[in-house]
Amino acid sequence: MNIQEYSVALATSLESSKNSTAMAREIGVHQSTTSRFLKALELNDCDFVPLVQHTFGKKKLDLVIDDGTISRRYSQEVEGASSMIDQSTKSFTTGCKIVVGGLTDGKYFLPIVMEQWIAEFIAGNTYLTMAQLAEKLILRMLELGIFVAHYVMDGLYFSAKFIQCLDSKKLHFLIKAKTTTSVVYSIMA
Repeated sequence: MNIQEYSVALATSLESSKNSTAMAREIGVHQSTTSRFLKALELNDCDFVPLVQHTFGKKKLDLVIDDGTISRRYSQEVEGASSMIDQSTKSFTTGCKIVVGGLTDGKYFLPIVMEQWIAEFIAGNTYLTMAQLAEKLILRMLELGIFVAHYVMDGLYFSAKFIQCLDSKKLHFLIKAKTTTSVVYSIMA
């Protein structure tokens, strides 16, 4: 068993509970095989570099950073879950918010790095804003050595401190500004 087989099983399984037993049935192996595979699985960002090279070759790539909510409305004990607005339904739900950085050539999108945003009342002193999580994702991308032509984000990441951070690293970026924002640009002499 490998990660590709497991990923396909996860995507194609029609069972409501996506546990190791269900995945084993989908793949056609014993449940203990799937459990051992998952316990030994240690994927990190650098495991995706060959996939990026295979998928995109030498094309110019942009890194798109955005957040999404994974609704867990019936869960009562999911670590990091809290009440939040689900933008797809414009309603409040209990869930987890994930900030994802993915590479695109304009045709295909490949998620590479992600972080879970945890509400301040849960995280306490370790709380990170969305912009701080985006900065963390960008630093991880830079460590991978994949050339990114542009870093693209929506208005949620529009803050002076974050823009200064990107500018200090001499990165080309595009961040949507809120309509109520005034930007003052001065040319250094």
